[in-house]
Amino acid sequence: MADNDGNSNKKTSERWERLLYWLETEHGMHVGESGILVECRDSKDGGRGLFAPSSTLFTIPAKAMMNTRTLSSTYPPPADGPSLSAIQLISLHLLLHRPTEDCESLDAMFGPYISTLPRDFDSHPLTWLVQSQISAPSRAVYGVMLECIPPSVSAAIMRLSSRFWEDWRAVVAYIGRNSRTTRKSSRADILSRKSFQEDDCPLTLDYLWAWLNEGECFQGQFVGEVDLQDIVVRLFEQRGKVGQWMKETLEEEQYWGDWTLHSSPTPAHPSYRLMIALRLYYAIPTSIDTVPSAPEEATEGWKKVLTGQAEVISVENEKSWRESLLDICDEIIDRARQNRDENIRKLQQGLSLTEIEPPWLRWAIGNLNLLWGEEMEVAEAVAMSVRFGEEF
Repeated sequence: MADNDGNSNKKTSERWERLLYWLETEHGMHVGESGILVECRDSKDGGRGLFAPSSTLFTIPAKAMMNTRTLSSTYPPPADGPSLSAIQLISLHLLLHRPTEDCESLDAMFGPYISTLPRDFDSHPLTWLVQSQISAPSRAVYGVMLECIPPSVSAAIMRLSSRFWEDWRAVVAYIGRNSRTTRKSSRADILSRKSFQEDDCPLTLDYLWAWLNEGECFQGQFVGEVDLQDIVVRLFEQRGKVGQWMKETLEEEQYWGDWTLHSSPTPAHPSYRLMIALRLYYAIPTSIDTVPSAPEEATEGWKKVLTGQAEVISVENEKSWRESLLDICDEIIDRARQNRDENIRKLQQGLSLTEIEPPWLRWAIGNLNLLWGEEMEVAEAVAMSVRFGEEF
């Protein structure tokens, strides 16, 4: 293990030196002692990164930046189709020049930079989802991993997945209209291909690597936030035709979905969208199972709150939706506790589906448990706010 760590650190150092040499010789960047005050190294807790002793870092020449400006001449817009977005363009270039295994990127334009990028994203939940969607060898294990993700994270991963597949289809279509694109690749396996197909498993995973490296990763959107889509949708479904009518009413006012709990800013609170939805839910007594014959009259008080003409529908309505919010918080807390305990058992069973344990698995298990713990803590904080009578 020590030898492997030593080799890894040596390669990291060598790639960093090559990147600096490339920036200086190819782009005229000053990288001397006064030009760049950072070093690339591994941190025990933070992984690989750039560390600086001061707030002054460095300036990268514009022509050394990989962006639409520096890549547009290499990938001109097609005459008979839409142009690629910035994300699609950069990830296409990364795909065409991805380093093989532990080798260096052979890209003449940005090779030294590409060689310093993370080599895989096997521990990323989006990788698990895409692997489970295509005919990948380890799809069963990834499916088990996905089952252990909190609903909040799962919903976000599904949205991220939709964006990924949309971009991948656009890139495949672009290559189909511009057959010379693949000739610009520094990869022998791509140069020998006669066509690009959306369902090509290796290429799809290579593009996923490029897409995630381009920056389409999580950016802290889960910190202190819980998505309640699954729970609130179930509430409305349980009310049958009345619930369906309420859904349509919320959709008309653009308040259907995106219901969340937040731990900050204090006090911990439900989103305004959630409060609006629950107020409508209890504006029609739960004993009524038919759609109101006079919808406008039935929702008059609710719409006054919606338009700012009133702060509440009624004292009874406020009491009902706040009690319902407590029930939702309790459900989240119970679910989080149960799932944290079940995760290890599920994953141990899932490991029986493969002979080799992924090196990142233990780290991923810890992160999954942290996510469940975060959902529980946010729900507990919101429940405390309700019990203390906080006004939202």
